[in-house]
Amino acid sequence: MAEQIAYDEFLCIDQYDISGVSANFGSERTADLKEFVCFPDPTITSASPPYKKRLSGPESAKLSVAGYLDTAVNLAAANAALNASPIITYGIGRALGSQVQLYVAKESGFQHGGQVGEVIPISMEIASDGVIVAGALFEFGAKTATGNGTSRTVTAVTTGKSRYLHVHVISVSGTGTPTLTVIYETSAVGDYTDAVTRHTFTDFTAAGVQRAVKTAAVSDTNGRFRWTISGTNPSFLVRMSEGVR
Repeated sequence: MAEQIAYDEFLCIDQYDISGVSANFGSERTADLKEFVCFPDPTITSASPPYKKRLSGPESAKLSVAGYLDTAVNLAAANAALNASPIITYGIGRALGSQVQLYVAKESGFQHGGQVGEVIPISMEIASDGVIVAGALFEFGAKTATGNGTSRTVTAVTTGKSRYLHVHVISVSGTGTPTLTVIYETSAVGDYTDAVTRHTFTDFTAAGVQRAVKTAAVSDTNGRFRWTISGTNPSFLVRMSEGVR
């Protein structure tokens, strides 16, 4: 098993990024192994005893977080995690292209408490509901003007697979109703003269999150997010990710 030192992991729970108030992340991904007994191929004439075979069964993911209490950040995130089925993006780095895990949480736990005069510690556990998708971080940071995101090599969507898209808007500032419209598009040749829009997200005018699952087969292997921004002095703090499974 490879060991890794974590420097700049991040965790988004709906529209909350709790990285700045977290000191420790732990990610566990498991699959139940199903065991059964196989008998030899009947075409084999030599004597052979039965043997055991193991297949990968249902899988799950659990994320553990420890840090300190910030009532504006992780209490709100905890409420989102406990009271709904929040959209989770967990990244092992903040550099564009870093690996992320995309899923919807189902079971969550939150604990906090400490001595008077001390920093209040918190701990959270978040378990997945359904599939866990390994993907890549496409955009991370503030967007203040209309633009095109970085193009990345993506996996083609074949029969039985889906493309998962996560857009977290952490904060919005500006006047005149700042509005962010996000589109995900693909290209076969890579210069986007042949770009095809694969999903258009509902306009963001406030902090929020959207998740899209696209099942249509797509052979293109280049993908990017692009966005249109309007308003006066607009700024949107975002995290955008994509994965195929």
